[in-house]
Amino acid sequence: MFDRLLKFFIENYKLNYILFFLIFGIGIYSYLLLPKEISPVVEPDSITVRGSYSGASLDALNKIAVEEIEAEIKNIDGVDNIYSRIVPGRFTITLELKKGADKARVQKEVEDAIKLIRSNLPSDMDEPTTSSVAHTRGLMQVSIFSKTLDRDRLIEKAKELRLRLLRLKDIAKVTIFGDADVYYEILIDDKKAEAYGLTQKQIVDAISDVSYIFPLGKLQNNKQELYISLENRQLDVDGLKNTLLDIDGKVVPLKDIAKVAKRYSDSSTLASMNGKNAITLSIAQNPLGNAIEISQEVRKLIGSLRNDEVEYEIRHDNSTVIKERLDIVISNILMGIILITVMTAVLINLRMAIVIALGIPTSFVIAAIYFYLSGYSININSLIGVLIAIGIIVDDAIVISENIQQYIEKGYPPKEAAYLGTKEMAKPVVIASLTTIFAFIPLLMLTGRLGQILELIPIAISALVIASLIESFLFLPIHSTHILDKRSRTRSWKSAGAIYSGMLAVVINHRRIFTALFLLGTVLLILLGVKGSRFKMFEPFDSTSISITFKASKETTLQDSLKIVQAIEKDLLRHKKEFFIDYVSSTAGYRRGEAGGAELYPYVGYITLYLKKKAPENFLEKYITPYLSFYYDPTDRVRTESSRQISKRLRKFIRKEKYKEKFHLRQINVLERRIGHTPTDIMIGVVGSNHNRVISAIRMLERELKAQQAVKFVSDNMKFGSSEIKLSLNSYGKKLGVTQRYIGEYIADLYLEKKKGIIADHKGVLDIKVSTAYKNDIQYLKSLKIPLRNGQTVALKEICDFKITRSLEKLTKYDGYVTFYVYANIDQDINTTDEVLSSLLPTLEKIRKEGLKYRLRGEYRQKRILQKDMLKAVIVAIILIFLSILYLFNSIKDTLIVMSVIPLSFLGVLIGHRVMGFDLSIPSIVGALGLAGVIVNDGILMLAVIKTAQERGEMIALAARRFRPIILTTVTTVIGLSSLIFFATGQAVTFQPLAISLGFGLIWGTVLNLFYLPAIYDVLHRYD
Repeated sequence: MFDRLLKFFIENYKLNYILFFLIFGIGIYSYLLLPKEISPVVEPDSITVRGSYSGASLDALNKIAVEEIEAEIKNIDGVDNIYSRIVPGRFTITLELKKGADKARVQKEVEDAIKLIRSNLPSDMDEPTTSSVAHTRGLMQVSIFSKTLDRDRLIEKAKELRLRLLRLKDIAKVTIFGDADVYYEILIDDKKAEAYGLTQKQIVDAISDVSYIFPLGKLQNNKQELYISLENRQLDVDGLKNTLLDIDGKVVPLKDIAKVAKRYSDSSTLASMNGKNAITLSIAQNPLGNAIEISQEVRKLIGSLRNDEVEYEIRHDNSTVIKERLDIVISNILMGIILITVMTAVLINLRMAIVIALGIPTSFVIAAIYFYLSGYSININSLIGVLIAIGIIVDDAIVISENIQQYIEKGYPPKEAAYLGTKEMAKPVVIASLTTIFAFIPLLMLTGRLGQILELIPIAISALVIASLIESFLFLPIHSTHILDKRSRTRSWKSAGAIYSGMLAVVINHRRIFTALFLLGTVLLILLGVKGSRFKMFEPFDSTSISITFKASKETTLQDSLKIVQAIEKDLLRHKKEFFIDYVSSTAGYRRGEAGGAELYPYVGYITLYLKKKAPENFLEKYITPYLSFYYDPTDRVRTESSRQISKRLRKFIRKEKYKEKFHLRQINVLERRIGHTPTDIMIGVVGSNHNRVISAIRMLERELKAQQAVKFVSDNMKFGSSEIKLSLNSYGKKLGVTQRYIGEYIADLYLEKKKGIIADHKGVLDIKVSTAYKNDIQYLKSLKIPLRNGQTVALKEICDFKITRSLEKLTKYDGYVTFYVYANIDQDINTTDEVLSSLLPTLEKIRKEGLKYRLRGEYRQKRILQKDMLKAVIVAIILIFLSILYLFNSIKDTLIVMSVIPLSFLGVLIGHRVMGFDLSIPSIVGALGLAGVIVNDGILMLAVIKTAQERGEMIALAARRFRPIILTTVTTVIGLSSLIFFATGQAVTFQPLAISLGFGLIWGTVLNLFYLPAIYDVLHRYD
């Protein structure tokens, strides 16, 4: 079948070329349609339940809602762990799923469980919602300023813009920072109400009747259909104040017994841009949308809105970052193609270099078609996979085209030479490609966020390797018939071959002692290298932004938080050049915490410094990237420091300015962007029934961490928030017939600011919320008169006991148990997370002996999961590679000889990391696993020829024939990887260790295949 297809496409070359150009066109079109993004969409391996109950304390919300939900969902099949986070008025329950769990089924069962217990939850509590996917991806921010319009008008403009933005294709969500829900607040003055002889309940009921905006029905007959409604006059604050209330025959103006004001909800945020008040819209896109195209549409819309009254500024446009990152990787890819073409022209000949070079873009466009049909995107991870695959995919072309050239030089007609040369190498080339795929594909077994972060690399590599096979068997033969020529012979490698033959002869003559010493030395060096190596999850990369997050005292108002934000912004802008700041964008009332979660409190703030573009640092960035990029913009590239260096100086600046003391802050920290595997390096949870012991244990861990130089910051989740007044009905109250329910409902009506009506004003429909004017006076609460059934009243303090307790700011639970955590981030240049955790082991053992339990999460937990997944991936990869080679050679001994190169090649990985100054990391291990599939390819080439030898001299001569193809495949692969090994910048730095593992491992593996493999083969097969 294969022979007939091969011959058909060689003979029908016109059809072949039409197919070639058709695939090229479809591939280019597919690439243009592919979404462009910085990183792939990471769907959570979890389900989240969110709920809210305004005014509820932590303890109350935990008892009346969270515990009910946890108990109902904990035994659902597929749920592994339950992680709950409760703050006053809101809660989030995260269900971590077991591997392989059906997420859709589990979510449906969770939703059913919540419906089942809905009757047990408070009736006026918002319905809990569930989610399981990452629906949106941040795209850009638009800030709105005005010198003439007030804040209310700016918010209106922002809402109008939001609606217009949401009409654009692939805009999924627009969040307004600086906006807030507006409502009418009516504060009843009890003393004035009492003077009129009115109770609070009478006034509240009367206010509820002020407005009615709901439909009344419709009138329908044969002639017409008419809807009936009340015409609502639009009221403003003054109009509402002058409203007359008719209560039991008494007509009272509302202003005589209450204060009326329009205000913003306390949960609002205030935005600032470069020290100026602003309304900021955060725009998120559909994950499958093309960020570059969406950005262009948004800019076009904003351009049409510009006027003298309102100023619009587009900031934090991720599409520019995407273009920047894509430029770097794409220029590296193009540079690799050029270098490989030049090198093959120099080492083989120009015509063969052209044949090989044609195969690279052809493989790319075939892979682009697959990516488009499979719904993948173009991002840093997929392009890293492409960059790694460049040198690998030319191996097939080199081997087949060189074999075709040999047949041409023997005098065969071009078409026959193409047929024979391709057919002869088909089996070893397919097996070699399969071993490469089998080494990378098991990486898809990695679970969780790490698995999703890394999965596009093996997918991209495998797609390109398969595309390369298609190109090598379909298009390369016909290219060879028209380009390769008998007169254009390959470069002579006789001198190099003779040197290699001589060196191999020496090795073979001392094969037993060489093999023994070589194995002993290599294994010893590997053990010493592993022992002396440090491990980290990922290499930090240079970011385009740095954030400052702070938390002030809980008495701080939202306006005060804005003042703090703007004071720090102005200080930073005065040091704009020093910190390479492009602009500063901030939010008061919101922040990302050190542990990664979002917090919405009036006393928190989040300041983001967007940095200038990095100045070109190396040869590639200065002289190659500008000319081989699609979107390169040379302007404003002035930053000469990495974001990590700037972060370190920024921490010193904050300490020097004494912001913590100056603004009475509880916390202020500098946060750097991390690759999204864990929010913090160290996360230790302590559980126990004795809270004093738990608090003592947390404080002890914090002291230990703060004493270490490598620790950048330490935090915990034991911050106290507002105190709580707990009321307990006493015996006198019970004797009067007062119940807890009656007391609860009466006080809640006054203090929860419940919605008591709806009113229309010129801006739309607004809620009316009613409470007492003295609600913040504790003495008033104690003296609050509670109506009894007999018409008399009694003071609250006479029927209830008061107890004030300190309440935590938030409550964290793990599998139903309240857990207190300590968090820390580590400067990996000084110590790794493992080294810091090792120093804490005596303290953790002491905590355990005190009867407490501790849980290690963060990077530690990710590593444990990774170790299990990587072990499975390694086993699967080794089995698949073993079976492939066994099929080729039909000999277990020969298969094991080829595969013995795999563990020995790890020495090259260790040497590469030591030479380049890198610690081992997850990409290093991924590269080492991929190396297994690449390195055996040359072993297959070598063994396939030397096993045909009948005696030792012939074996040396045959091995010399494989010297050139092995060196060529190594050189082209290393050249393809060289830009990532030596010139990685930006987010590509994260995957630099992967290239180092492959590149240096392959160089050492070449030594193994050229010398060790023939020697061990001779020892085991005994030519004597």
